[in-house]
Amino acid sequence: WGLERGLRLLCFDAFQISPARIHGGRVGGAFGSLPVARGIATPFPWSSPPPADLSRMRLGLLTFAVVLCSASLSAQPRPTSADQPAGAGVAQTFRAFGRPYGSYLIAAFDSIPAAQYAFRPMPIQQSIGYIAQHLEDANYQLCSLFGDAKYVRTAKDSLADTVKAGWPKDTLIARVRASLVFCSDAIGRLTDAQLSDTLQAGPPGATQPVLRVRYLILLVTDLAEHYAQLASYMRLLGIVPPSSLPPPK
Repeated sequence: WGLERGLRLLCFDAFQISPARIHGGRVGGAFGSLPVARGIATPFPWSSPPPADLSRMRLGLLTFAVVLCSASLSAQPRPTSADQPAGAGVAQTFRAFGRPYGSYLIAAFDSIPAAQYAFRPMPIQQSIGYIAQHLEDANYQLCSLFGDAKYVRTAKDSLADTVKAGWPKDTLIARVRASLVFCSDAIGRLTDAQLSDTLQAGPPGATQPVLRVRYLILLVTDLAEHYAQLASYMRLLGIVPPSSLPPPK
């Protein structure tokens, strides 16, 4: 019992890592709608990112927790729903963990005026429009790697990133939202047993074996990092990020 309780606490702690303070309320978006826990926060304020070595520690903790959770929790009976395959509790944790970031990203892009989509704090940094088109492309690439459905690129997808960054705000938001739905569906079809499947990664002729779960970790990490990036831009523009808004009354 003590070991099982310890593993559950480790899993809970690892999956609660957040780059911004979360207030009570409910967030809706492409990953669905879920209640947001009240008062959960990292030891660092939004304007002061954690040191690089702590970020690596947290990612390592998350990876370690996934392995332990898979071993200790996936074999235990748990209720299933119509949109969750049996034996997928750990796999679906990734969808639950990515859900608020997907929702925050859509809310953030929506609240930034279209006239500010070319904004970037410094010339070397990405613009808001560039972040949107990059996020869409990264979502499709990562989720096509770990999921059974493969995204079919169109002629518009092949345009230069700088061209896509200048698309209208509504177009960019719609495309980001569609990519998040694609990823949510891809995770929704996974079982815990598939997390340890070995896939090949890397350029042709120089591939190396990696676990399928690697790409789910990369997806959730990427969503969190880009939301933190976008939240810092919003602060500079005098806009309150979605995760820092007061809870609805």
